[in-house]
Amino acid sequence: RVPSQNFGFSSQFSTTFKNQTFLLGFETKEVRGASNEIAFANNRANSLIGSGGRERTYSVYFQDFAKIGKVILVGNLRFDAWQNFRALNSITTLSTNQTVATIFPNRDENAFSPQLSILYQFPKNISLFASISRSFRAPSLNELYRAFRVGNVLTLANENLKAEKASNFETGVNYSQQNIYLRGNLFWTEVSNPVSNVTLSQTPSLITRQRQNVGRTRSRGVEIESETRWKDFTFSIGYLLADSKVIEFPAN
Repeated sequence: RVPSQNFGFSSQFSTTFKNQTFLLGFETKEVRGASNEIAFANNRANSLIGSGGRERTYSVYFQDFAKIGKVILVGNLRFDAWQNFRALNSITTLSTNQTVATIFPNRDENAFSPQLSILYQFPKNISLFASISRSFRAPSLNELYRAFRVGNVLTLANENLKAEKASNFETGVNYSQQNIYLRGNLFWTEVSNPVSNVTLSQTPSLITRQRQNVGRTRSRGVEIESETRWKDFTFSIGYLLADSKVIEFPAN
């Protein structure tokens, strides 16, 4: 059984002043999740495993959308703070009916995510755009607290995982003419503290891994797209080249 619940609330306020549109928003969310499993060995149930916890998030953000002649500027500021709490893991051995429980300490983390985008409209239906931003992904309850085993591979959870944080840059050009649309862009993203499965030990009977923050990764590439319409049909073709590498891994 994997019961989960998600509660949330959000509100927004927007207003327009001259050639600018301002947006202010607030969000809060709480996620509750658990995993209750029966472990088998040699085709027999030998233990009951339960794990789970809660994550509560508060977010506030501000956006300014401005149109200045042929230039469109969009600025975003966002702050997120979250807490993981009431997390535990328990194992009940069926042969002895004994339960061993681990209570994890509460933890707090936050992230600041700014973004700035610009679009310039040239004559003849050509526009140039660029965007630079910071973003994040908080570790899930599953990654923090739930271990699992498949065959002889045991993957351990890690209650000390930190959020993944990314620096992003993208630029490109758009062209449209009647029912023809073309787009090409270059992108670059560098992620610090990406979560990955790291092998801790390896024997013929058991491979032990753990979710860990592994340092830094980088992905860069180019994307080209075209689209056209003919009567009731839409035809599109595209190409994506992504070059991704682990560029920093202190453990190895």
